[in-house]
Amino acid sequence: MVWWVDLVAVLLPDVGALVVPLACYGLALGGNAVVAHGVNRLTALGAASFVVSDSLLALTTFHGSFDLPGHDFWVMLTYLAGQGLLVWG
Repeated sequence: MVWWVDLVAVLLPDVGALVVPLACYGLALGGNAVVAHGVNRLTALGAASFVVSDSLLALTTFHGSFDLPGHDFWVMLTYLAGQGLLVWG
């Protein structure tokens, strides 16, 4: 919940009319992480990694001053690790 509130607060000034869809997607993503945490350690790590991936995408897409060196690498690494761990778990 803390992650969701913080991310929405950071992105709020920059998302405009997309605030409701962004907040709803964030709740769905966070809910996925909560459910995955209850399954086993691999799914918990996978969901956490997927949350990081989507958070990086949101920050880069909507928050103009966010700049992460090697952004594409980190997004793909966390995305693939997340998906792989969710499936493996």
